Amino acid sequence: MTKFFLTKTGNVFFIFAILLSLKVAAVKAHEISPSILDLSISSNVVQLKLRLSVEAILADVNLSETDNTNFSQNSFKYDELRSLNPEEIKNYFSNRWSDLAPLIQVNQSGRALELNFSELSVPEIGNLELTRISHLYIEAELKTKDPISFSWDPKFGPVVVGKWVFKTVLHNFCKMGISQI
Repeated sequence: MTKFFLTKTGNVFFIFAILLSLKVAAVKAHEISPSILDLSISSNVVQLKLRLSVEAILADVNLSETDNTNFSQNSFKYDELRSLNPEEIKNYFSNRWSDLAPLIQVNQSGRALELNFSELSVPEIGNLELTRISHLYIEAELKTKDPISFSWDPKFGPVVVGKWVFKTVLHNFCKMGISQI
């Protein structure tokens, strides 16, 4: 195991480095971080919660080609959407859901499940220089007990599976009698 020992000077430097990185993060306000997916599976329903920049998706910013909306050909549209209030974004998203839904897939037994839009939670406008993170809630009815897979269009950018999905999987393994992984 690697151990790190910091002296008083090292502690001061470490704290300074953290504060400096926080300052730099504010300068890079139009950088988009990966979306985060949390899954919840019950006996007949899978629920998806996606933490994402919904404005980037609605503006058709291709996040597989850039991680900074300022470098996108659709940066003007992104900034325009970014200035809308939460209700306007929700309405805009609802109107586009039928176009977006086929680009997000949950598959089971080789077949795409029908995704149902549940809710979009959008924070107030706040600082326009900072990315606004929204939460998209989607559900699908499970047809069998077979495993499922998730995918989405690469232009939505990278997605990270949230840590609590692992806890659910671990819990399900333990329920099946597997106590060590």
